[in-house]
Amino acid sequence: MDSVFTHVLDDDENILWQEKPYFLLFIFNFNHLLTGFGALSLYLIFGSDQIRVLNDIVHYILLIYFFAPIIYLIAVCPNTFYAITNRRVMFRGGVFGVDYASIDYDSIQNAAVNVNPLEKLFRVGTIKVFSGQRDHNGINVAQNICCIPFPYETYKKMKSISVDIKSDINYPNKLRPENNPGYNSKYEK
Repeated sequence: MDSVFTHVLDDDENILWQEKPYFLLFIFNFNHLLTGFGALSLYLIFGSDQIRVLNDIVHYILLIYFFAPIIYLIAVCPNTFYAITNRRVMFRGGVFGVDYASIDYDSIQNAAVNVNPLEKLFRVGTIKVFSGQRDHNGINVAQNICCIPFPYETYKKMKSISVDIKSDINYPNKLRPENNPGYNSKYEK
C-alpha cells in the first residue's frame, strides 16, 4: 500500500487505516465559525458610526481574525492525513514542511468521538485522542483526527487495538497464549 506515512514507519509496522479529513468541514471548523460569528455579532451590535477610524480598525481586525485561520487551514489541508498502524496512531500536517506526530497505543489514556451538527450533516466526525499532554494551564490536550468518515467504526478499531496492545504489555511472556510466546511477536488481528 502506497502511503504518505511509508518513510516514517518502523520495521514491521503496518498501516491498518489511513484517511484525509473532509475538506469543507476541515476548513470551516465548527468552533471557529461560532467564535467568528460571535465576534461579528458583537461588532454589529456595539459598533458605532460616530468613531469612524476606530470602527474601521475594529472591522479589519475582525476580518483578519475570521479569515486568517481559514486561509491557514486551506494551506494545511493537502498535507493533512491520519493513520492507525499496528503500533501507534499517526498524524501528518504542515504548511511549508510536513510535520508528523504519533501517539503509541500504550500512551493513550483516553479517546472520544465528537460529531457536531455540521459534521453530522456530512456524515463525518472527529476522534479526540488524549495521551496525558497538558497545556500551560494544566488542561488536557488532545490530538484530533478531524472530519473523517465513519468516525465510530474508526474509534472502535483504534480502541480495540489499544486494549490488545496494553493487554500484551500487562501479560508478557509465559502468561501469553502459545501462539504469541514472547517479545519478538507481532500484533495480529
